[in-house]
Amino acid sequence: MPASLLRRLATAGVAALALAATAPAVASADSILYLRGGDLWLVSSDAASSFQLTATGGWEYGSQSDDGSVIVASRERRLFVLNRNGDVVRELPTVIGSIWWQGPFEPQVSPDGSHVAYQYYTTTTGELQTGTAYADTDGSGQTHELHTGWGYPAWIDNEWLMHSDPPNFLSMDVIIRRLDQPNNQGDQWFRHDELELRDGDIRGTTMAFVGGKDGEYLPVYRFSGAPGENAPEYCYHRSGPSGRFEGPAYSPDGASLAWGEADGIWVGPVGDQSQGCQNPPAGADRLLIPGGRYPDWSGAAVPPARVVDTPREQPRETPRDQPRTTPRTTPRDEPRRAAPKPQLTVTKARLASVLKQGLAVKVRNGSGRVTLTATVSAATARKAGLGRRTVKVASGSATARAGSATVRLRFTKAAVKRLRRLPKVALTIQGAGTRTSATLTR
Repeated sequence: MPASLLRRLATAGVAALALAATAPAVASADSILYLRGGDLWLVSSDAASSFQLTATGGWEYGSQSDDGSVIVASRERRLFVLNRNGDVVRELPTVIGSIWWQGPFEPQVSPDGSHVAYQYYTTTTGELQTGTAYADTDGSGQTHELHTGWGYPAWIDNEWLMHSDPPNFLSMDVIIRRLDQPNNQGDQWFRHDELELRDGDIRGTTMAFVGGKDGEYLPVYRFSGAPGENAPEYCYHRSGPSGRFEGPAYSPDGASLAWGEADGIWVGPVGDQSQGCQNPPAGADRLLIPGGRYPDWSGAAVPPARVVDTPREQPRETPRDQPRTTPRTTPRDEPRRAAPKPQLTVTKARLASVLKQGLAVKVRNGSGRVTLTATVSAATARKAGLGRRTVKVASGSATARAGSATVRLRFTKAAVKRLRRLPKVALTIQGAGTRTSATLTR
């Protein structure tokens, strides 16, 4: 990694951790962008002020630059740039075109707001693959080479990103990669076999991830030097959420962390990790946004009031299908209603019969050729003798008709031989831009 990046990040890390040791856990001159009820909102970290950005519903994810001037959000397989008033500024070109592509997922805006990175899934090769793609937020259409393999992009600075959720059991959980680096290139950093890390964020010299087969852990790590240079130190983890953890996001000063659970968005202290791993104060976590999802924290304050300078959406009490009385002057910038998300339902069956005949999975709201894969966790793989990492054990595909399909997952020879010895097997099944789990018993 370039020496300039090392010096820049080392300086930033020391400053952030020094501030974290002296500053309050949260500051009111900031904002958390989040999703609730299909719309985007902004709220201050002390919950004293809030602002509704959209009112049309159907939004799926959002991210903001460090100064809050650029917001990028996803809706119905499309990416849009919004301003601080919630108006759609432009639609961005993406790789999501044919039915063989799913996304964009997890869009993340660079600190300076000039780029956005997002995750995708594709079955163009006949197998489910994931990766990260990029776009310029000014709408210039400049192309950036895809990155195949890891997803969940998290910006370190305006040039480097951290990715997690490895493509196979031979790969590290976390890698570091530069924007515009050729595909399949990057620095593999580390892995944590017991936790299977994914969906992380990084600030200064600490990181937080979602971990565990079902997202039941939220581990925090500290590291020295530049990201990717030295193996990090595991510090602690939160556990026992009301539902799985999702979307960790650091506060601008790195002193606090926001994350999602089933009941909403929580905020808690990170703890001072500057001199070594320290647990955060007990009992300091709090539910900030009931019903909220996917927090994204910036140093920009919540807007004081909406500035009405262009026609906006109809009030929420107006039926969504009623024609607008004040249409926008640029209808093409108005996002379309989001299509129903694909759903997977696993047909109940015994382990022995599934290994012989395959596992039937019903797909709803699918389109085109649907390809599904099934994996087992690293712990199960070790017990069965299939390796030390998460491994794919079955796959299958079918063509959706009228939005429905039944995919029969056929198990590999190695999986049939090894898994039949176990009393039960927990599977993670994913494809068509969604995932589910199933436990098979003898």
